[in-house]
Amino acid sequence: MQKNFVFRPIHPNDVDQLERLVAYMGAGNGSSFHTNRTGLDQRVAESRRSFATSGQQPGYDVYLFVMEDLMTRHIVGLSKVHARANYGSPFYSYELRRAVHASDRLEVRNEVPTLHLVEEYTGASELCSSFLHPDYRGKRLSPLLTLGRLMFVVDYPLRFAPRIIGEMRGVYDTNDRSPFWNHVFKYFFRELDYPAYTRLLAEGLESEILRLLPRGPLYLPLLPDAVQEVVGKVHPQAQSQVKLITREGFLYRHHIAYSSGAPIFEAQRSQLRIARRSRSWIVGSILPSLEAPWSLMSNMRLDYRAVLGPLLAHPDGTVSLLRQTAEALCVVVGDRIRCAQL
Repeated sequence: MQKNFVFRPIHPNDVDQLERLVAYMGAGNGSSFHTNRTGLDQRVAESRRSFATSGQQPGYDVYLFVMEDLMTRHIVGLSKVHARANYGSPFYSYELRRAVHASDRLEVRNEVPTLHLVEEYTGASELCSSFLHPDYRGKRLSPLLTLGRLMFVVDYPLRFAPRIIGEMRGVYDTNDRSPFWNHVFKYFFRELDYPAYTRLLAEGLESEILRLLPRGPLYLPLLPDAVQEVVGKVHPQAQSQVKLITREGFLYRHHIAYSSGAPIFEAQRSQLRIARRSRSWIVGSILPSLEAPWSLMSNMRLDYRAVLGPLLAHPDGTVSLLRQTAEALCVVVGDRIRCAQL
C-alpha cells in the first residue's frame, strides 16, 4: 500500500542505495546521475546545502528527494527540483514554430514547421530526474513521487521562481539511443554520442556543449522521418507523469529539449492545482485505525516528509491521522501539516 512509503530529502547515508537505483536509469532519465560515486556524493552534498540555505529567494539550489519503502528501508524512487533551471545559466530549448513561404503570383503558400533555439525558460524553476524503480511501477506511487516535490514548492514558495518547467523523458529506441540526437547533432558533435553527452552534463560541462549548438532554425521536413516522429513526444514510461502534471496545470507550449526533442511543460507556481486546493491543518488526534479519504500530506518543515494516507478533517480546523501516517511525517498532536485531497 502507498501508506508504507515516505517522500523525503536525501541523506548522506542513502548514497549506497542511490548508486544501485541509478544503475536502472536509462537514457533521458537523470543525466546528472550518470556519474561515479564521487559525483553522487557531490549531488547529495549539493542538495543538503540547498536545504540549509535561508531560502528567501530562488538561488542556484538543487533539492534532491527520495522515496523510501518503510517496510524494507529501501530507496525506490528519486526526484529533483532546481530552484533555477541549469543553475541560473542560459537555459536553451527549441521552440516549434511555423514559417510561411508564399507567392501570390505562383498561388503557392506553405507553412513549414521549424525549430528555433531560444532562452525562454532561463530563470525558471525546473522539475527533473523523476525515476521509480522498475519493481515498484504499477503500484500507484507516481502521485507521491511527482506531487511530493510540488507540495514542497507550495510549502516554500520563496525558494522557487514564479514559473516552473518540467522536461519529460523523450523517445528512445531499444538501445537507449535518441533519434533526435543521432540524426541532428551528430553533424555538430562528431563522435559524441548521447551517453557521452549525459556524462559531460554530469561533469558540469554543458556550457561547452552549448557552444556547439546550431543557432539557425532547423526545418523539420528536411530531417528524417525518425526525427519528425519523436519531436514533442513522450516516452511511454513517462505517460503517467504527464497526466499528473497536466492535471496540476502544466501546459505544453511547443518547446522541446535541444538534446532529445522531448516536450517541456510549464506552469505558474501560484496557479498549480495543489497550491489552490491544499491547506494547512492542525493535527488534532492520531488513531490506530482510520477509514477516511486519502490525501497527500506534508509536515511543512525543512526536514521534509510527504506521504499518502487517510485523513479526516474536522470543522474546528484539526485533522485525525493514522498513527502510521503521523510516524512517517514525524508529527505529533498540535503540529501543523499541509493536505491536498487527491
